[in-house]
Order: sequence, then C-alpha cells, then structure tokens
Amino acid sequence: VWTLADGKRLCSISDNSGRRADFGADVWGSHLVLRVGKEVRIHDLSVHAGYRKALSESLGMSLFYLIDEAGLQKAVTNSTGIEDPTFHELAPAMAYGQMSLTASHICPRDGRPGCALVDVLPSGPATHFMSWVWSYRVSVMVKALQTWVEDQGVDVGSTFIWVCFFCNNQERILNEQSKEGSDDLERTFEARLRQIGQVLVLLDDWSKPRYLSRIWCIFETFQAFRLELPYTLILPPNAAKTLDEALQRGMHLEVTREWQSIDVANAEASRPQDATKVKELILRTASFDDVNSLVKSRLVDWFKKQFEHFVERGVSGVRIEDIQCRICANKDDEIAALKLALAERDAELLKLRAILRDLPVGAGAAAVRSAAK
Repeated sequence: VWTLADGKRLCSISDNSGRRADFGADVWGSHLVLRVGKEVRIHDLSVHAGYRKALSESLGMSLFYLIDEAGLQKAVTNSTGIEDPTFHELAPAMAYGQMSLTASHICPRDGRPGCALVDVLPSGPATHFMSWVWSYRVSVMVKALQTWVEDQGVDVGSTFIWVCFFCNNQERILNEQSKEGSDDLERTFEARLRQIGQVLVLLDDWSKPRYLSRIWCIFETFQAFRLELPYTLILPPNAAKTLDEALQRGMHLEVTREWQSIDVANAEASRPQDATKVKELILRTASFDDVNSLVKSRLVDWFKKQFEHFVERGVSGVRIEDIQCRICANKDDEIAALKLALAERDAELLKLRAILRDLPVGAGAAAVRSAAK
C-alpha cells in the first residue's frame, strides 16, 4: 500500500491464493477495501505502523481550537501560568518534557513515548501550511487567525493548519536533540507543501517584521512562491491597523522599503545546523540573490493588492482622489504654516513703518525711515 502524495510505502498486504481476477482498491477511513473478482476483503490499516505514521504526519491543528478561548488559550494558561508567552516559553511546558501534554502518549510515528501535540489535540487532514516565527507571542497567532477568519469568512470547522510547533514531535527535536528537523528537509518539505496546497504567511508587523530575518521563514516562503502555491499574508489586528494608517498618510513607499532588508545569506535559525542545511539546499537549487529577489517581489505583489483593496473600500469614507493626494498632505501643512509666519512678519513690518512715520522729522529719523523702506 503506497501513498499518492509522496510515493511512500505504508505497508504490505500479502495474498497467497494465486488467483487471477479483476482487482480494485478503495480506502474508507482507516480501512482498505480490496475487490478481487466477486470477493471483497477489508483490511484495517491502523494496525500497520506505516499507516499510523503517515496519518499523524498529515494532520493539521483545528482552526476552531486555535482561536477559541476555551481551546489553545486556556491550555496555554493552564500549562504555563503565563497569560501570553512566546512559543519558546510555551514549548517546555506543553510540547515536550515529563509534564507536557504529550508525555504519556505513544507516538504513532515511531512507537515510543512522547508524541506531537497534533496527535492529542483537535486536528484533521491539513488544509493550510503556516509559515511563522517561534518568538511570536501566542496572542499574535491567535489574533491574526481571528482577523483572517472575520475578513475572509473562513470555515473554522473544516480548516486545519500545519504548524511546526504542534505538528512536529518536539520531544524528539528539542528534548532528545534528535536529527529530526532539517535533516530530511529536501525529501519531505516540498512533498508536504504540495500535498497541503495552501500557505499562510504570518507576519507580526509590516514594519521590520522578525519573519524576514529567519532562515526557515524565508525558505518556506521561497518554496511556496517557486511552486506557485496560493498564499495569504495575515497580520494581527494592531499591525493591520498601523498598515492602514500608513497607507492613509501616503506612506506606500515606506512600507515596501521595509522589506528590502531581506538577506537570506545572513538569516538565522534557532538551531545553527538548520541554518547551515537550508543555505546549502538553496545553493544547490538556486542562489541567495534568486531567493531574495523572488520573496521581495511576491511580498510587494501582496502589498499592491492590499493598497488596491484599501483604495476600493475608501478607508474612513475618504474619496479616492483624496487618498491619491495623501502623500502631499504633510507638505501642504508645512506650506500653510510658512505662509502664516510670513503674513505675521508682514504685519509687524507694517506696524513698524506706522511708528516710524510718527517720529519727529530729523536727520536720524529720516535715515531710519529710509532704511525701513
């Protein structure tokens, strides 16, 4: 039995009858239905380790769980006692270690104690792949997803997101320091992206986002763009608000200028070996300049769409012709202030001339009057 996504063998089922007949196969849930002639046989795939491993690796986190107050946010508070930790702070309390949510569960991928969070929390077949940064606070992810749901009308019940924090086995990667991580990147990453098919890029801010300094993030974005997969950039509401304000002030050039600092050659990763591996992979298939150029161009394309959307909806009821003149607004204010200052000076000169005209006539007064002219 083989998977269609990456050609990986799940298991072997033998039949020694040697009969020749029409053959067909279907998968229903965790069961394989084989039709040989008029005979039907049903095999439980869940008893095979290969199937359990492939199923676990294909899961994504329930969007409803991620954004529901009684879901992730409650689990975070119960696990850490911290109201809004970063994911680095959350990991040892929730994702690995003896007190984690996964410690008492057997991993379906290798049959050992300690599994991925996605194996014990609400999940389903991944529909979206998220590219993001572990140093974000939990609220950044939650609020950005909530905004995405509200703006796009996303069905939270049928959306499942592949997020490395939840979907990789952190017990193996962070606690045991196993080789899982970047070692099989070339073999699995592209297959996972193709299978999931849609990418979410989570930025903490549009101004100097941390995302653009992380090697994994730049690489993931590059791969999504190279494979021409549909992608969506999402922002937490406070960042989306400041972006709108920047557009209202005509700062569209400033916005795109913030993204010119992308430099994959100097990007970093939490694990130095990951940064080395990703950079080596990039140099085998492209160049740093190729990656920088493609990621920049696609981010600018996204921004252009945001600007068009901004103009179409007429933020705060402003007319389109007013929006187009926003870039001149500050200069107009400066010119008006300068004109006012000049008018006040002219008024003072008129007062001075009036005073001089009333002075006694004499050589000194005449000289002063002449100078005032």
